[in-house]
Amino acid sequence: MPRNPRYHGRRRSRWSRTPRLWVGVLAVVLMAAALTAAFVNPNRNEAREVVEEAGSGAGAEEDKAPVFATATSDSGITVGALEGVTDTAAFQSLESAVESLEADDITVGIYLQDLSTPDTLTLNADRPFYPASSIKVAASTMAMETDGGSSVGTDTVYNCLVYSDNASYASIVSTYGRGNLAQWLTENGAPDAAAAVEDNYPWISPAELGALWTSAEQFLATDTDASETLGIYLGETEHSVAGDLLRSDEVTVQSKPGWYPADSYDCPATVDAGIVTKSGSSYVFVVMTDADEDFDAIKPLVSALDAVHDEMVAERQAA
Repeated sequence: MPRNPRYHGRRRSRWSRTPRLWVGVLAVVLMAAALTAAFVNPNRNEAREVVEEAGSGAGAEEDKAPVFATATSDSGITVGALEGVTDTAAFQSLESAVESLEADDITVGIYLQDLSTPDTLTLNADRPFYPASSIKVAASTMAMETDGGSSVGTDTVYNCLVYSDNASYASIVSTYGRGNLAQWLTENGAPDAAAAVEDNYPWISPAELGALWTSAEQFLATDTDASETLGIYLGETEHSVAGDLLRSDEVTVQSKPGWYPADSYDCPATVDAGIVTKSGSSYVFVVMTDADEDFDAIKPLVSALDAVHDEMVAERQAA
């Protein structure tokens, strides 16, 4: 049968050619578009990378580590801690307590050292003060380190620390020797006090008394019968402002206060110093003043100092 020229013999139009032609045309168009875009903005990818880096940088700024800084307030208190501590109500209360004492013509010395971080707080830290009985911690710790206090008997050490008995203190100094006490003071961070040890109550700065308490804490941590006994005695001292304010089932205060009235010797003193441990954190504190045997006067100061340390701990935990 002859072909039907109507269906088999006519020429196909240009719109019905093979689809491969369209694929090729489309590829050429896409390539041209890409080349044009690259020519118009050849740094397009680089710009996007810069934007991404800028975005990550902004996030990093938000997450940057807290800053440790040292600052001195208008009242002369120097704080080394994470930024923010000096902006707290606790620090303002401490400044107010210092200013109130100074308004009564009382000179104040402060030393605080956290025992697990670099955080510190000081005021007149290198100024010598009369320590009164607070210095008894030195001779008592030396005696317990040397032979557990056996040369004088632990009752003598107990009376010296807990009741601040002067005769017991004199017995410890006499038995162990002033030369040994001077050596112990020097080796444990109080060379200036050691130089004046011929006086049973040598003048000492808050920083040096703080160093002695740091050494005492290291001995207390040795977990011996002697260190345990000393720790018990220091935890029962009478007239300690920190002890009265803070001691509880949750808070340990190991301290030794000192006091002396204004008289012809012209060395009035009200002092409290020691170690406070609570919520797993410990700090050495020293508060020295030339107040006339007046523990009520330093209560706001000791309370505010403890509150500032709480803020130091809170800043660390939030970091």
